[in-house]
Amino acid sequence: MANWIMAVSRDWLTPLIDLLHRELLKEKYLHADETRVQVMNEVDRKNTTDSYMWVYGTHVGSKNPIRLFEYQPTRSGKHPQNF
Repeated sequence: MANWIMAVSRDWLTPLIDLLHRELLKEKYLHADETRVQVMNEVDRKNTTDSYMWVYGTHVGSKNPIRLFEYQPTRSGKHPQNF
């Protein structure tokens, strides 16, 4: 079942996320926010180290509401720039 989930994610969900990302970047305004999360058993990091879940979204009045989440190990401003 794990292999099936990985295959579905690779074949069906990744192209959908890529499409949503392209559509999100067409918007005039974007919202971004980071929330602290704790990740257990992450390679080369203590489980007490802060990690962040970034959310990117369209504005309230957008014709196509989109929210995308992205895990990052830091709160650095380079993450939204790369996004």
